[in-house]
Amino acid sequence: MMNQVEQAIIESTIKLFSEKGYAATSIRDIAKSVNITSASLYHYMDSKKDLLEFIMERYLLQLIDGAHIAIDQATCHTTKLKSLIKYHVQSHGNERLAALVVDTEYRSLEGSGKVKIKELRKKYETIWSHILEAGLKEGIFSFPNLKITSFSLISLCTGVAHWYRDNGTFSLKEIAEQYAELGLHMVQNHSMKGGE
Repeated sequence: MMNQVEQAIIESTIKLFSEKGYAATSIRDIAKSVNITSASLYHYMDSKKDLLEFIMERYLLQLIDGAHIAIDQATCHTTKLKSLIKYHVQSHGNERLAALVVDTEYRSLEGSGKVKIKELRKKYETIWSHILEAGLKEGIFSFPNLKITSFSLISLCTGVAHWYRDNGTFSLKEIAEQYAELGLHMVQNHSMKGGE
């Protein structure tokens, strides 16, 4: 459990990384944003790199856990895919700045930290590919390549973090519903009579 200062540091760092980028954000910028000195900041962290890794790991673990919960009650692969799409869109809309950092700053990681985050990304991508592959085997989905299709759907849903605003025309729930229909249409086997 983080204390108030630690939480403030994380939230401010996410905002700075999403707005300025990891490389352009300095330790001084982070310290100034929470009204402490740079020296005091090191009491709560070892390096800027550690902050980036922490932010990415926390969000990806949350994404993975939430995805499993979202599809847990679904009884067919069509429903699982729609539930997963809606969850991903809503997560990226609700945690827009953190999602932007995770999706754009992977290139800034190094060494063991990059390996750890890569494994978490792969774990999340596997949730998508398992649903798609199972639906393909059952004949309810149809697409030429599993990896490309999986990445295409994830990229489609991830884009919400780049443009969604709370005061927009559509609510996040409405957007998620529309994305679920679009995503399903992309992979649906349209030759099946009466199929969803």
